[in-house]
Amino acid sequence: MNVTFLDTETTGLEVQRGDRIIEIGAIKVVDGVEVDRFYERIDPQRQINEGAFCVHGISNAMLEGMPLFSEIAPRLISFISGTELQIHNSPFDDEFLSMELKRAGYDRLEAYAPIQCTLKLAKEIHPRGGHSLDSLCDRYGIDRSHRTHHGAMLDADLLMRVYDHLIKDKNKKTEGHY
Repeated sequence: MNVTFLDTETTGLEVQRGDRIIEIGAIKVVDGVEVDRFYERIDPQRQINEGAFCVHGISNAMLEGMPLFSEIAPRLISFISGTELQIHNSPFDDEFLSMELKRAGYDRLEAYAPIQCTLKLAKEIHPRGGHSLDSLCDRYGIDRSHRTHHGAMLDADLLMRVYDHLIKDKNKKTEGHY
């Protein structure tokens, strides 16, 4: 199976208020083996709000001279096509990516790759809580000590590691060993 683990960082939390994507990180895995990575910082053509900056630590100055989303869209589409997207809290990233794709003259994200939500999967497997990426890393003993801020590639990498454990737990639960 071909899977792409994907994460984004944004200027804020609300597409409806004009917030935009500033960073995309994606890791492609084919038959269980990492084969490629996609990483871009993007000029959002707007200011990053203070709350978002506190989460990811990406400043407006760090995005000066970066490409616009429309410039990287064809490479992103090519990268994810033919894979299944695994995204933690996929409705958030899907809303932002679909909006950016539409602005650039493309179809919604799901037109290029089916989207699966690992947050939903985590809630099905572990209904009692601990569904954030940090909580899942702690649950599975995945070192995240280097994660002082959110980052699209860092979070995609952590998600890839968490996903292996989620699938193993899902299989145990299905087989009645859980």
